[in-house]
Amino acid sequence: VEDMNRVLYGVDNFFNLFDNYATGDPSLDEYAFVKVSQYYDLRSEYSDVAFSDFFVRTGLTPTQSLLFEYQTDIDAYGEGFVAHSFQGTYYTKRGDYYSIDYSFNDDASIEQINGTIATHLIGNWSAMLDVEHSISHDETNEAEVSLTYQALCWSVSLESSYTPEDTAFMLVFNLANIGGELGLGN
Repeated sequence: VEDMNRVLYGVDNFFNLFDNYATGDPSLDEYAFVKVSQYYDLRSEYSDVAFSDFFVRTGLTPTQSLLFEYQTDIDAYGEGFVAHSFQGTYYTKRGDYYSIDYSFNDDASIEQINGTIATHLIGNWSAMLDVEHSISHDETNEAEVSLTYQALCWSVSLESSYTPEDTAFMLVFNLANIGGELGLGN
């Protein structure tokens, strides 16, 4: 564990949406947020860099089923933007999930795009596809695909996982409260 002695400071601003006052059933939803923070290293006598990057995080939820988030790190010493991340997520009422995100980090030489699709097919059947692709290395880091049958207290999945080093196929059985999450709703 690295020895640290830092002071973190920042501003968090949340924007809330008040709705349904006319019906007498008011609700409060988080509509957007903006967070800016930075830290100062109190042990700066051991380093030339006392101030960290500025960490900027912002998000927007225009509807209950749609979410956008953006993150960036800005160098405190005038070198500009050093990292970006953007994510968009959409949920359906029946539990489908679609997500895509893009990440860039100049210091770590990372430029990557990731995508996830999880959807109910028919009846108790669902499918999922999750892909992580490195743009900077022009290769798929990891890909997973599954087809699942979900009963009341058990499930069975046919899954495949791919990495540049390995490809695996699995048949996975899960019992309620043993092995894995079933994702059952009320």
